[in-house]
Amino acid sequence: MIAGNSFSKKWFASGFVFATVFFGIALPSFCNAESYDFYVEKGSEKDGADGSKTNPFSSISKAVEKSLENGSGSRSIYVKSGEYDEAVTLGKNVKLHGESLKKVSIRSVTMKDGSLLKEITVSGGSSGITAEKGADVLIENCAIKDSESIGINALPGSGKVTLTNSSVYKNGTKGLYIQAGRKIELIGNKIYSNKEEGVDIRSNTEGIIKNNEIYENGESGIELVIGSSELDISKNNIRKNQASAIATQFYKENKKSGIINITGNSLEKSRKYGLDCALPSGGEVQGSYWNESINLKDNVIEGNKLDSINNFCNIIDAVEEEVEEKNNIIKDDTSIMGDVGRDEDVKNDEDAENDEDIEKEEMLWEKVQSLSLWEEEASKKSSFEMEKIRKRSPWKTFFVGIDRESMVVLKKEAEEYAKNTSDLEAMYKDAKNENNKKSIEALLKKMKEDASRLEKTIAENENKRSLFGWIWKVFRS
Repeated sequence: MIAGNSFSKKWFASGFVFATVFFGIALPSFCNAESYDFYVEKGSEKDGADGSKTNPFSSISKAVEKSLENGSGSRSIYVKSGEYDEAVTLGKNVKLHGESLKKVSIRSVTMKDGSLLKEITVSGGSSGITAEKGADVLIENCAIKDSESIGINALPGSGKVTLTNSSVYKNGTKGLYIQAGRKIELIGNKIYSNKEEGVDIRSNTEGIIKNNEIYENGESGIELVIGSSELDISKNNIRKNQASAIATQFYKENKKSGIINITGNSLEKSRKYGLDCALPSGGEVQGSYWNESINLKDNVIEGNKLDSINNFCNIIDAVEEEVEEKNNIIKDDTSIMGDVGRDEDVKNDEDAENDEDIEKEEMLWEKVQSLSLWEEEASKKSSFEMEKIRKRSPWKTFFVGIDRESMVVLKKEAEEYAKNTSDLEAMYKDAKNENNKKSIEALLKKMKEDASRLEKTIAENENKRSLFGWIWKVFRS
């Protein structure tokens, strides 16, 4: 009888293990979390809670506080589903694991060195995640969204931020702000619909941005300061951003060249360029600066409204092979015709003329850039005022009249459009560089379309009168 019972127990245990492995019998959630130091379950805390699996804390903050009592050794916390309206600071080496990013949400998180955040949604705080100065942090399988300002803010100084398989979206300013001196590893993420840049990277940074989707952000997909930075940007899909796909910047305070490898990306359908180059604080940059700092290879750059690459970048390697071949043929022909033997003085004169032409084209391009930025702001402003007029109540229009303040703004914008369109047409006539001409054509088309829409709105509303307006007109006549 005893032997039979022993056999039955062994058979039952073996069968349970077999069924669990092969048929996926669901175990309680905490059975998957046996290795954690502390546990949190919203609304479950009883008197004498110790954060154990059977008597968990009800707040994350309490679990974090308890985890720091025994020094800075590694501590792990498991969080059951729930909305935790907390601003959490993860101490050194504290690792926070959620049951599921769809089931666990926190208002905001500050991360110290060695901390980890996994399977958690961060939503609704003034900022999402802050990585402290010098902190190496890991964020994995998380969602960072709906923050009032920055989604992920890496404070200036050393320390590496690793973000993998996560989503950063609908934040009030930047998706990620990687400040000076940081190291980064951004792999396999979706970064979209943030009001400013998807990823904003300052000077003296290094790392990898790979296999991400970066799209529909309010400014550029990636904006970076070249000075002393070393970045590999590869195999990303960067599309439909409101400025450029990748915008590189020169600052006179950080004028050292960088090593920016841009390889195998898709840079598509942004409102300005696939690749832009700019001088936000002014200053002078040598013509070879961008070419020495940026290495372009095997990218698909198409469908961007102004151009694939801002001509100001002066990146020689970006020229299509077909064009290079044609240029080589021309060079070969001229050498056959005796150009090698031309008089040195004539050659110097022609070189001087070429330098002058290049300088003129660069100055022209800066003016075009300025008009492009003006047009972007003017379009937003005009659209806002036109929308106000469109949404005005018919009854209010009937009794009071149209929104005169909006009409004044629109008329002023129409005058600016007329003047700037005329200036841009003159620039087109002066431009000799074909890339410049194409970019000016694209901008002219956009400006004329917006001006036409603006003039139509003015014409439709200018002669509308309110009831009292008609009475006054009849009375005066």
